[in-house]
Amino acid sequence: MTDFVKVRTNSENKLNVLFGLYDAKLVVKNTGYYLNIGAGSLNALPIIKELSTNVKFDGLIASIGRYCDFNRSTKLVFAGEHYSNLVIGFTGSPLLKQTLGKFGLKSFSAPKSITHIGHQCVFSTNSTVLSGSVIANHTIVGAGALVTSKHNVGGKLIGVPATLRSNSQEGSNIDLFKFHPTTLFRNIQSANPNSDLNKILKVTKTDKVFSEVIVFEIVYGQGKLLDIELVGLEKNDKFKARSELSKRTQISIEQMGQPSSDIEVDLNLFRDF
Repeated sequence: MTDFVKVRTNSENKLNVLFGLYDAKLVVKNTGYYLNIGAGSLNALPIIKELSTNVKFDGLIASIGRYCDFNRSTKLVFAGEHYSNLVIGFTGSPLLKQTLGKFGLKSFSAPKSITHIGHQCVFSTNSTVLSGSVIANHTIVGAGALVTSKHNVGGKLIGVPATLRSNSQEGSNIDLFKFHPTTLFRNIQSANPNSDLNKILKVTKTDKVFSEVIVFEIVYGQGKLLDIELVGLEKNDKFKARSELSKRTQISIEQMGQPSSDIEVDLNLFRDF
């Protein structure tokens, strides 16, 4: 079975097409923290509206599960004034900000807890998630909803602040996130369209989420993603820099920066491990 699938796509969607079947770790440049984004959820990148770039914070700041669907008007806020202990803004007085900063006074501080978005969640028009929130698997966040707290049961979150209006019925959802994404794709692609999906899943390899991750370094500022670079691959905490990877793997990665709309999606990106 081939390791490559030929696809035609546009530049805006190229990142999702090339690497959408893999989990990702996004290290924020010049900080000590990173984000985890599951396979099929890279479309979250354009809607992250706040990330602290002037705060040193070690470790994971936010985790987004696999196969989440985000409306373009959704806002993910992983930083900002809403978790500041100091009710004051220094934006209009940078000299005062610099001086008071020596005494530890900040209008922005590191997050008090990790933001966690579960697997297979759907975010509707103008929904917003604030840092420190927890959203369970199989949750629908309604239009205009503002998620501010921890919701450990899946269902429909509606309102400001968002509250759980109905629970997900146990057993009513198919947990596709449990299966190895590229293996799942291969099995579905080769199956008869009339096949029973449950039978396909029974013979599909399962895996641990984020055990294999593509590592990106991102530059963030002005409320948006400014730059993204693939720097390596990591499997079971073993990291290989991009320069250490095989020529075949590097060719697959290099497509991200090429103008062509005809690409080959690599289904075996971790062949070097």
